[in-house]
Amino acid sequence: MELERSVTQLNTENYPRWKFEIEAILEAKDCLDVVNGETPCPSAGDGKIGAWRKRDALARSIISRSLDDFHHAFIRSCRTSREMMDSIICIKEQATVSNKLLVSSEFHAYRWKAGMNVASFVAGLNAIVNKMESLKTVMDDASIVGKAVQCLPPQFANFRESWRLSAPRFAKLTDLTSQLLACESDQVSRSMQTQISTGEALVGRKVGSPSKNVNNKSKYKDVVCWNCKKKGHTRSDCRSNKWVSSRPRDSEGKQTSREGFVVRNVDIHQERNDGWIADSGAFKHITRNRHWFPTFKDTEPCGVRVGNDKLLYAVRVGTIEVEVYDGMSWTPSTSNNVLYVPEFGTSCLFSLGAAAARGYTVTIRAEIVCLEKDGKAELIGYKDGDLYTLLIRRPSSDFWTPAMFMGPERLSLELWHQRLGHISIEKIKGMHRQELVSGLKIIGEQEFFCEGCIFGSMSRKPHWEVTERRESLPGQVLHTDVCGPFVQPSVGGSFYFICFKDESSGYRKVYFLKRKDEVLRCLETVTIEVKQETGRAVERIRSDCGSEFVTKAVSDFLNKNRIVHEKSPPYTPQCNGMAERENRTLVEKTRSMLCSRNLPKSLWAEAINTAAYVMNRVPNCKDVRTTPYEQWFGRRP
Repeated sequence: MELERSVTQLNTENYPRWKFEIEAILEAKDCLDVVNGETPCPSAGDGKIGAWRKRDALARSIISRSLDDFHHAFIRSCRTSREMMDSIICIKEQATVSNKLLVSSEFHAYRWKAGMNVASFVAGLNAIVNKMESLKTVMDDASIVGKAVQCLPPQFANFRESWRLSAPRFAKLTDLTSQLLACESDQVSRSMQTQISTGEALVGRKVGSPSKNVNNKSKYKDVVCWNCKKKGHTRSDCRSNKWVSSRPRDSEGKQTSREGFVVRNVDIHQERNDGWIADSGAFKHITRNRHWFPTFKDTEPCGVRVGNDKLLYAVRVGTIEVEVYDGMSWTPSTSNNVLYVPEFGTSCLFSLGAAAARGYTVTIRAEIVCLEKDGKAELIGYKDGDLYTLLIRRPSSDFWTPAMFMGPERLSLELWHQRLGHISIEKIKGMHRQELVSGLKIIGEQEFFCEGCIFGSMSRKPHWEVTERRESLPGQVLHTDVCGPFVQPSVGGSFYFICFKDESSGYRKVYFLKRKDEVLRCLETVTIEVKQETGRAVERIRSDCGSEFVTKAVSDFLNKNRIVHEKSPPYTPQCNGMAERENRTLVEKTRSMLCSRNLPKSLWAEAINTAAYVMNRVPNCKDVRTTPYEQWFGRRP
């Protein structure tokens, strides 16, 4: 009796498990052959009919008690246990074309989801395979194993390659599962050893229970605070009021300078925000903003493991001048021993441990965090989601001092090559020697290999060389061509770009199009900009015979502005060589920038805009003494 009570009750989701358990119980009670029809009902005169009916009644009792109310309604008219089981199977295992197609689609759509481990992934795959078998859809072992290997996440990339090279000829899912479990165990062991040997910066770890006021937030959705005039809370709960009364005023109102901690400002009265987060696990303060450091020194690379288990390295340590908010006013302060981690995220970390080591007491009350010293509030912060944000800002005099206004920084030739859109090395060296632009300082001139340039410069074959006469004044003659469509749209939804290149100076302008019929708009814009920037009107425009250039609207516009339209012969792009070569150069540099940094292809428009901006500020091969920008505007870039 205990065995029948322990069976899982059938519902709309657990049929595979129910069927497995009910068959096991029926077999244990010696009733399975009666249910599946292997032992039919004896004839009326047979002496065995009594025993058969007793076994059938036991089977009907077991099946009936294992069904919920919904499924029980389908068996009430059944007279034998076999009829009852056939009714359930008919509902759950309809081997129709639609059901087979549905379960097949479920199999092919199955993926490794976030939070899964090997056991849960294989269990889900097995459930789908069992469902397919119940619908008489047979899937061979090779296909099942191949599906499992294909769905493995990136951390199993090495395992995937080794399995494909050395997998058994007739491998089953059980063989793959055992090796996956061993690989997963090794990964966990290595991760634990790495955490022991490396200092960690714990980002975004939630501590404690959620706020008791979470369920009441909708109550104040449309309430306006009388203090800060914002919606969502009352004046008594306003963050800008916290800690004001607990902070004693200085008798003389003087500001004192304090050292040893870094904090960040809250959005009180639209205060600006430098992005510092309080972290009890970080061993030092961390930022990626180099221009915040007036001085710093190089240090041995120090490993910093962040929340996504990625290991970053701090390369320098220095001091930052800041202003902190203590509940009443902003006062100057200094943050010492701040790590500079170039690859860190947009937020910065404030180490509560480092502050505690300098004698500060950390207190958390409801939604507010406060750092006190000698019973006096030194800085405050507020809860933002699961994290605490501290009130800090850079001094007002430093707010409008980005990196471009600092002294020129000496960088390697390779880094300048990447920053300048992958232009040639000799061109960078020439710009440095002749001082054609300001701020170009190079440390050494050692050669290097750029993989991005190799991928970006691949082409089918070059155009023929065509000797062209160049005009003497910028803005008079423009060469243009449309490039596209690109396979993937840009962030702004564009599929094309059009480039206008000046024949005299080599200065180029780039515009992005969603459709080719937007060429007229670009022509109107470029003629106005040329007139404003150079003081000269466009006299000639050279293009190919594309349908976007030979429309009546374009012709009327050019005639109205007395612009001569020169068209190259059909199927001869070489006759429009300046525009064709310019588009190719822009696309090559775009590919180089995207490949070298593994950026998504949807950023192609931003990369082309960057390439055009940089190329306007570096000399071209026909005039190495000056830049297109200087010829166009009459001043150095």
